[in-house]
Amino acid sequence: MTLAASDLRIVQGGRTLLDRVDLSLDPGAFTVILGPNGAGKSTLLRALCGDLKPARGRVTLDGADVWRLGPVELARRRAVLPQDISVSFPFPAREVVGWGVRDLPPAAADALVARALAAADAAHLADRPVTRLSGGERRRVHLARALAQAWAADRPDLRAVLLLDEPTAGLDPRHQHLVLRLAADLARQGMAVAAVLHDLDLAARYADRVMLLADGRLVALGPPSAVLTPDTIRTVFELDAWVDHCRITGAPRIYIHPPVPPPVVAEAAE
Repeated sequence: MTLAASDLRIVQGGRTLLDRVDLSLDPGAFTVILGPNGAGKSTLLRALCGDLKPARGRVTLDGADVWRLGPVELARRRAVLPQDISVSFPFPAREVVGWGVRDLPPAAADALVARALAAADAAHLADRPVTRLSGGERRRVHLARALAQAWAADRPDLRAVLLLDEPTAGLDPRHQHLVLRLAADLARQGMAVAAVLHDLDLAARYADRVMLLADGRLVALGPPSAVLTPDTIRTVFELDAWVDHCRITGAPRIYIHPPVPPPVVAEAAE
């Protein structure tokens, strides 16, 4: 399936959060969305998954407007890992992952839950209450839920869409790489995958395409080597950077020159 935004404009509270944004998430590609805080990254992902209605433009899934599909049909075609997830009750992790596959027969659902927990390196957490997990462990459990939902919807003739909002937040370096390698592998297997990230090096290493947003507008979209240049990094992030390429992977490696912090004003003596 192809998830596409055309001439997208999102307005909330009289403030324009996104304007004139075009994007197509196609099967077989892993797209990473980058930008400074407040650029509109999470807003774009929420619009793509059908949570925010555009003031102008359309979001379509294989040509059908997502607002006409309805939440049940959307859930069958795309899976989402939101940025903020709160579970107040001590459900076992296995049960939380199972929320994504409620419509399946029990045996099929159990198999997908086990597969998703293993893929997220969370199988050992299956019987633990989510309220007693660390932030990173909870993140992996919720990633497993999204994976199970995506796999339930995925089939050779109709590939699912997976949307991940800051999937590496709260994860240690090993699990950051594990999650992004998994996302890239799923794309290679035919899914359309998109993720919001903040780490430029991780995006450069794993993404097929990088989308740069600033002030709610599209700045650049293309392969990491074409998008993550010193000029675009300076324009979007107001940072000076030097870029070379990894001898092993060929991916861009980005070296940031730390900005000078503003002077600290001492308190006036009484």
